[in-house]
Amino acid sequence: MSRKEKSIELLNKAVADELLAVHQYMYFHFRCDDMGYDLLSGLFKRTAIQEMMHVETAFRTYLVLERRSGNENLRGCSENPRTERNAGIGHGHGRR
Repeated sequence: MSRKEKSIELLNKAVADELLAVHQYMYFHFRCDDMGYDLLSGLFKRTAIQEMMHVETAFRTYLVLERRSGNENLRGCSENPRTERNAGIGHGHGRR
């Protein structure tokens, strides 16, 4: 297995772990919100958003690896997640 393939494998594992964490934190956010624990609910929600940022970082790293390998399929992708070209969803729904 090449270094690039190993790096992508590790990035995929990291993304899977981060997405699992996002789901868990959002689950507890909604549960706490339903029970009236607003402060705790907000903490879980903010933590889930931080985990989403980790997913974004891993994906940006993936894009850099693919671009360096000369993958022509990424010509329209930008490393900036707030551009409208990225997956057609850049309509200002940012968290920053």
